[in-house]
Amino acid sequence: MNVEDKVRMSEIKKKIVVSMYKMGNGENVSLSFKDIKDSLSISTDALKLNLNDLVSDGVLKKAKSKYILTEIGLKIAKDLIDSS
Repeated sequence: MNVEDKVRMSEIKKKIVVSMYKMGNGENVSLSFKDIKDSLSISTDALKLNLNDLVSDGVLKKAKSKYILTEIGLKIAKDLIDSS
């Protein structure tokens, strides 16, 4: 299964990727865990697990306690928004 399919199959991962894209108004911005948590209504544990998965899959990059969409993440976010 490819990375895009993994994201599409998970409602939480879709919410994270699309929310990060929208919070940056289509631009790539770095967001803290709290920024992401405040924009979504999911538990802290679920967010931690899914953020770690997205980093492992190369959809997000983590630097200095901030998360940023990678090129793959940006493409997936755009595709998800265009298909909704």
